Amino acid sequence: MSVVRPSSEVAAALAAGDGVVALETSVVSQGLPAPRNLECVQRMNAAIRSAGATPAWIGVMRGEVVVGLSADELQAFAEPGSASKVTRRDLPVAIASGGLGATTVSSTIWAAHRAGIRVGATGGIGGVHPRNGDGGGDVSADLVDTLGGFGVGALTASKIAATFGLLLGVGLVAGFYRLGIEGARSVGGGLSFSKLEFGFIHTLVPIAAVYVAAHYLTFLVFEGQAIIYLASDPFGQGWDLFGTVNSGIDYSVFPQEDTWYVQVAVVVVGHVAALMLAHDRALVLYKDPKLAVRSQYWMLGVMVGFTSLALWLLAQAGS
Repeated sequence: MSVVRPSSEVAAALAAGDGVVALETSVVSQGLPAPRNLECVQRMNAAIRSAGATPAWIGVMRGEVVVGLSADELQAFAEPGSASKVTRRDLPVAIASGGLGATTVSSTIWAAHRAGIRVGATGGIGGVHPRNGDGGGDVSADLVDTLGGFGVGALTASKIAATFGLLLGVGLVAGFYRLGIEGARSVGGGLSFSKLEFGFIHTLVPIAAVYVAAHYLTFLVFEGQAIIYLASDPFGQGWDLFGTVNSGIDYSVFPQEDTWYVQVAVVVVGHVAALMLAHDRALVLYKDPKLAVRSQYWMLGVMVGFTSLALWLLAQAGS
């Protein structure tokens, strides 16, 4: 007896030779917050049906791998914390438990293949995703399996992937900066690449500073208040040197809904400061003011790129 059960709609579509698209439920349970997860379901269903195909959301329920979850069943998967994340290797345990299991790409492909579905859609494949507060990471089973062939465990795989991600970020910043320097060099003036590279390097300092400030803003505002009561009892000996040991953290001093706007303002101010520094240095390096201005068109483009990237990252964090 197969544990993979197509819904009546999916079974009918497959029997008629109509198009069916397999869809993972991990994006519903873990990938997107409510209510965006159900909005994603509705939009994907609409897009697939408009093309004449049938959407087949796949998930583990009541000891079966259901291929073609109904709207009510998807509602259950959309509830925060209701379903565990199920990769291909987790399927036996998830099926035996009888609970809800949200399928990842690997388990979705496995179930789709056994149901006779040849097409699937997903929002992303593989990766390492940070968790909130516990310092751990959600590592793609595919990534772990790949690195496992080289004798690498899940924890090490997470560290390797995070390291590559950090290097990629540094490389992206370096690439943007090099583009700006190459552009500034192309306007003339006889300045070497190394002279321009070291001449404008200080303009990155305000950008780095505001990134740190934006990232740790709420941490500083809220956790920084701990200094007040820790100062009274710094060694945990039951002291109350300044009468502040019973004070706590006041989360109302900075409304959460204002955080994003303040972060954006900080980022923009830092990038404007970087542009001012770059313009200042260009006037010193170039003998011709016109060349100095023309060189800054490239640096302006680089700063716009940095700003756009920063705003996108803040938007993702805010969502």
